[in-house]
Amino acid sequence: MPELSGINLVKALSQPPLIVFTTAFPDHAVQGFELDAIDYLLKPFSKERFLKAIQKVGLHLEKMPAKPSIMTHLTIKADRKLYRIPFEDILYCQAYGDYVKIIANDKQLLPKTTLAKLSKQLPSDQFIRVHRSYIIAWDQVKYMEGNQVKIGAVLIPVGQQYKEQVLERLS
Repeated sequence: MPELSGINLVKALSQPPLIVFTTAFPDHAVQGFELDAIDYLLKPFSKERFLKAIQKVGLHLEKMPAKPSIMTHLTIKADRKLYRIPFEDILYCQAYGDYVKIIANDKQLLPKTTLAKLSKQLPSDQFIRVHRSYIIAWDQVKYMEGNQVKIGAVLIPVGQQYKEQVLERLS
């Protein structure tokens, strides 16, 4: 890089990405690692050495926490209207034939969709499937008793295949 070194570039970034330095100069390695570089490849390097560096990047990516959803609401069509429901207002969703009943603080909607399609629109850090017919808002759970969770005044069943995941999240 003719005008700026890789090290100076990383220093200039307020939130640098994962970095693997590749250079023909071994004397910069210490500086590279001081900048939290994942790896430092000295040219010429082999394909095997390059793949090892890529694996290190992959391991770091796996350890990184999932970013919280930047979406704040669900947009859904029901009753010939397009509704915008804040995630925080949704209590739970229930499969209802070819429809899904969405129970929110101030309304109930019945859009023509499936629970599987709807679950893809809901952030997994805020919602959890607890039964083949139910998705619940995690922060709305008051308690769990046996194979049921209490949300508002309603007891929602927890299916056997979902129970372990619910218990893990509770603890």
